Amino acid sequence: MATLHFSTFFNTCRLNGVSFDLQRAIGAAFILADSLTAGVMGLMCIGENDKEAFRIARQAVELIGDQVGVQALPDSLSGERLGNFPYLLAIVRNKSDDPADRRKRRGALK
Repeated sequence: MATLHFSTFFNTCRLNGVSFDLQRAIGAAFILADSLTAGVMGLMCIGENDKEAFRIARQAVELIGDQVGVQALPDSLSGERLGNFPYLLAIVRNKSDDPADRRKRRGALK
């Protein structure tokens, strides 16, 4: 995130359908606690139901992962890897999947 500019990031989101529809009050809204260079942001997704909200969240989180990667970066002082993005991505993918698809994947793993 540190290398992206606001305009580039939000234009990419818009071009990929990650946006908030003010008329319908549905979509993804980013909450910036700091600049993008800090690498911290919030994401609020609203759908007509919980399944749609998770679908919107998945689309937004996967786009972020495609644009900036999913690996946690090392802290400049301690060298410790910080961040929870890979875990967030896994949770959102799991919640947005159809239960039948999850059962099929589990069966294929056995």
